[in-house]
This record gives sequence, C-alpha cells and structure tokens, in this order.
Amino acid sequence: TANFIGVIINPGACDLYWQGNMAQEEEMFGYFSILAAIPGFFLSSWFLMLLWGVFAPDLGWPTISYVTSMLINITLWLAVAPLAAAGKRVKRN
Repeated sequence: TANFIGVIINPGACDLYWQGNMAQEEEMFGYFSILAAIPGFFLSSWFLMLLWGVFAPDLGWPTISYVTSMLINITLWLAVAPLAAAGKRVKRN
C-alpha cells in the first residue's frame, strides 16, 4: 500500500517502482527457466531414444539406450547453449 500511495502522490514514482519489479522478475525468470529445463531434458532424451529406435534399423545403426540418449542430449545442449546465449545477446543490442 505504501507504493500505491506513493504513486498517487507522485506519478513519476510509478516508473521507478515498475523498473525495480522488472529486475526482480528477470531474476526469478532465470531461476524458473532453469527449473523448467530439467523435465525438458529428460523428455527430449526420451524422444531422442524413441526416434533413434525408429530410424536406426533403416540406416543399419544400432539402437541406443536411455542413458546413451541422455549423454547425446547433454552434449548437444552444452554445444547449443552458448550459441543461443550469444544470439540472444546480439539481438538485445
């Protein structure tokens, strides 16, 4: 309520209030996006294993286990994450 009263008395304070909240939201978004990536990792590993099992016999390759698909998946994620971060940084500037 103190911030609400400050906005009524001084409308210019609204900009400062919202800027502070946006910084907090960006910090929380980073935290929650890491938590959201965890199930995505396991699901994408599972999909990789399933799709590999569909295409591998046609190509004469052996099928892979879930653990192997997790290793392939984390390798791809570690390779793509810096590229995505660099692209995001370039787009922002």
